Amino acid sequence: MISLLALAIAAQEVPPVATPGEVLRCAEDASVKSALCRATVAQGEGRHADSARFFEEAALLAADAGEQARANAAAGAMWLAAGDPTRALGPIDAALASQTLDAMQRGFTLIDRATALYGLSRADEALVALDDAATLVDQDPYLWFLGGRIALDLERFDDAELRVGNGLLLAPDSPELLHLAGLVAIAKGEPDSAKDYWRKAVLAAPGHPAARAAGQGLQLLVGDEAE
Repeated sequence: MISLLALAIAAQEVPPVATPGEVLRCAEDASVKSALCRATVAQGEGRHADSARFFEEAALLAADAGEQARANAAAGAMWLAAGDPTRALGPIDAALASQTLDAMQRGFTLIDRATALYGLSRADEALVALDDAATLVDQDPYLWFLGGRIALDLERFDDAELRVGNGLLLAPDSPELLHLAGLVAIAKGEPDSAKDYWRKAVLAAPGHPAARAAGQGLQLLVGDEAE
């Protein structure tokens, strides 16, 4: 006799199992085109680790050195998006070693290398990678933001100020850069400058996480002055 518990379980609606998009949209053959299709679909669905694996598969299948390097660079970027800098560094270094990326591709891949190295607590090496990237893609504000944050962590305050300043020339309303500029100013013992940067951050992007952090810092500084 079937127990009441078994009947209750049987009566429950079984939730559908989501089918990965690449199963429906990409061919199943072992080709570069199919692997890239699977990687792109997984990326679009926010499945970054799966996307990285598919890009690595494409790199292994590619006969052309340039195509292989681009797939490796994309794999590294996806491993970073998945929060795994250790897995990211291998394909990134493979892409850079090929010497087949164009200037812009190489520049952004160097920024990814710096991001991975920073995530692995290899800050000095990360700054070297960023300095190399700056010769190729110096118009990218994130390059200067990341460099400023790393230099601040290393207590190289003048260097951090220079890097953040370069970023602000490109993106003067960036709440992330303005918040970071305030932190650098505090580290240098310049609270008035910090307040100016943080006010600008709050005005530039109300509700943005960096602007909220700037607002909190501003309140602390104003509160200290009132005491």
